[in-house]
Amino acid sequence: MKPTPHRDGSALVPTGSALRVLPDRREQTTRWLRVVLPIAIGFELLLGFLYLWGLAEGRPFAMLDFNGRQTLPSLLQAGHLAALAAICGWRLYRSTSSTVPSRLLLRLFVFTMTFAAADELFKIHLMSHSETVRHAFVGVYFGAIVALPVLFLRDLKAVWRLDRGSLLLGAAGLGVVCVGVFGSEWIRDLAIAPLWGLLSDRSGGVEYMRVAVEELGELIGETLFLSAVLRFEWVTGSGARG
Repeated sequence: MKPTPHRDGSALVPTGSALRVLPDRREQTTRWLRVVLPIAIGFELLLGFLYLWGLAEGRPFAMLDFNGRQTLPSLLQAGHLAALAAICGWRLYRSTSSTVPSRLLLRLFVFTMTFAAADELFKIHLMSHSETVRHAFVGVYFGAIVALPVLFLRDLKAVWRLDRGSLLLGAAGLGVVCVGVFGSEWIRDLAIAPLWGLLSDRSGGVEYMRVAVEELGELIGETLFLSAVLRFEWVTGSGARG
């Protein structure tokens, strides 16, 4: 059921058989995100710049290694993913048969984000030297992204009706992740490789920079997606129904 606007600007959100009035938090959330998001993304870009600068100088900072285990970028990504799993798990715990998003989609998010957090923290995909295994991990994540509009179109429409800003922000996050994962090789060939000779005379740094670009794209995309989920949870209150 589509929320009905209240005369004081709040939203009527159906809960079971009754409608409950929730304060309109969209404007408040938008203002908050306009402050927090640039700061968070700016901090992540600074980490990426410092790491790439260290690579060019031949003295990369170990704790800023974007492809290392339990480094600062790795912990940030794992924290983002664990927070996503926790929020979706909490919404699943409070859910009913008419919850938006559906229980099935929430379960998919909880499972995928929990596994991705463990993978990011311990770099499970790097424990195998087989390229096939590594590509399989990418395939699993990419399959989960593709499954969203294909299998859960009804959920996406329901989210759009409740708060389209959350859906647009989440789509932007997934887009940045895809650019980082699938566009990093193109960025390497087009930009990193030609510039590396000007930045440093050390060999082997191009691939490290490509990995850093890939991981930085994932980190920023996860920040955007986490912001979208937090926005939706805040705007819709405790378990809005559709």
